[in-house]
Amino acid sequence: MPCATTIGVTALSAGVGGYLDDYLKSINSLKKNGFNIYETKSVRNCGNVSNTGEVRALEFEEVITNSDVDMIMCATGGDFLIETLPHINFDLLNSNIKWVMGASDPTSILYIITTKLDIATLYGLNACSYDQEVLHESL
Repeated sequence: MPCATTIGVTALSAGVGGYLDDYLKSINSLKKNGFNIYETKSVRNCGNVSNTGEVRALEFEEVITNSDVDMIMCATGGDFLIETLPHINFDLLNSNIKWVMGASDPTSILYIITTKLDIATLYGLNACSYDQEVLHESL
């Protein structure tokens, strides 16, 4: 029997604190559909940013280097992901290639990964977006 895919959820911009109910429904829906979830510490924080730019970058690197994580999904959008970029060691991603997925504010990191590292990314939903009882087949 194949191992389940593990999604590493990290908050490169805002945390899900203000949307915790939707996030929990979303995570439960993903689990029901066979995914394991690995969550970094700042994901459930409230506010315009989940943590400092440096901490958010370290948490991104945490899911990059975690061999149990198969893909990375941004917790939500926001406005301040750009603060993380100077702190990210992109060589880690080049050595541990994984899908990175997000929408809205995560566009800035997806663009860098795709154009500078030549690694395909997924412009799609954030982790709060799977809160339906039954997931549509496109999800």
